[in-house]
Amino acid sequence: MSSRFFLTTLVILLFFLAAVTPLSASSPFSQTQFTPDISLILDCSFHYFSHQERIVASISPFQLHPGSSPDLRAIQWNYLELAFSSVVNPYIDCFANIVLEEGEVKVEVAFVKTRFLPAGFSLKIGRFLSAFGRLNGIHEHQWCFDIAPLIYQQSFGDILSEKGAQLTWVLPTDIYLMTGAEYLLGENETSFNRGGEPLGTGMGIITGFIKASFDFGNWVVLGGASVAHGSHRWDLDYPIPSEGDSTVWGTDLTIKYQIDSYRHILLQGEYLSRRVSPSNIYLTSTHQHGGYLDLVWRMSRRWRSAVRVDWLNVPDGPLPELRHPMDLSAMVEFNPTEFSRIRLFYQLNRHLAWQDERFTAHQVGLSLNVAIGAHGAHAF
Repeated sequence: MSSRFFLTTLVILLFFLAAVTPLSASSPFSQTQFTPDISLILDCSFHYFSHQERIVASISPFQLHPGSSPDLRAIQWNYLELAFSSVVNPYIDCFANIVLEEGEVKVEVAFVKTRFLPAGFSLKIGRFLSAFGRLNGIHEHQWCFDIAPLIYQQSFGDILSEKGAQLTWVLPTDIYLMTGAEYLLGENETSFNRGGEPLGTGMGIITGFIKASFDFGNWVVLGGASVAHGSHRWDLDYPIPSEGDSTVWGTDLTIKYQIDSYRHILLQGEYLSRRVSPSNIYLTSTHQHGGYLDLVWRMSRRWRSAVRVDWLNVPDGPLPELRHPMDLSAMVEFNPTEFSRIRLFYQLNRHLAWQDERFTAHQVGLSLNVAIGAHGAHAF
């Protein structure tokens, strides 16, 4: 018994010494050459909702399926994100984000991307955020507001993140001009849903997009157009589910004026149009469209503020006053360092119904976002 204990202690000690003993960079056993960049992002918040009892009981009248009630606990653990990135070899990079949210662990993105293909082409394979639009391709912790615009909620259930392949081409022009296409499996339950069935003819999502950017002086302009088309299944509980098609069109425009190294003013907006056919009992309207407009002012290195207006149009909505809802949002944030953010925000919700009548709800919150570890630079 004593000899076994001694051997176990000795093995643990040797492993510990091997882990803490530094190795030279030239050593063939040095792990620093193979360790990926790892970062951890924590986001939590304190929320206050007015008319809480109505918000819990109400449902969105625009979704294909009734929307789930929001989490109205005062203190919310929004998500914990663990990110990995590394250069695999001279030909490909690898990225992965693992998110702990609502007590569930899910893979947000996990893909490989080519480092060099001829003629400006690039290939991405795995699970990734679709390049559709402007906001969709940006990770949630980079958003100016904690809540997705109404049209994104109705079109994608916040974001379009899928397994598939993406091919992009940067054209050899004087300005930045990129076009691309994606084939995705179609697991988005809001607009593209194959209901867990095997992939068959006509299933999945095909997206196409084009983005252009140019700058002059202190001005930067970025614009684009996108389309996503795929099949959708309804009545999954019935022996023979009904099927239809979903198409989402989108345009986006971002204008940024750089005052100096830190201060800038940014105007960003998107317009999306969503059509679903044929009509179904779960669908209030076969055509929904809307958009959002953000005005962001970074007044100093540490301080930033923004206002947003986002709207939704549902011509055949159940209530006349709910056919054109418009929400208003505002926020101000303080960044003590590049790795932490404290944000105070307010939202005026005007898209909720209670007993067949629209009502207005107020939401106020204070959120904290902290990042540690090595994290790659954010895209513009």
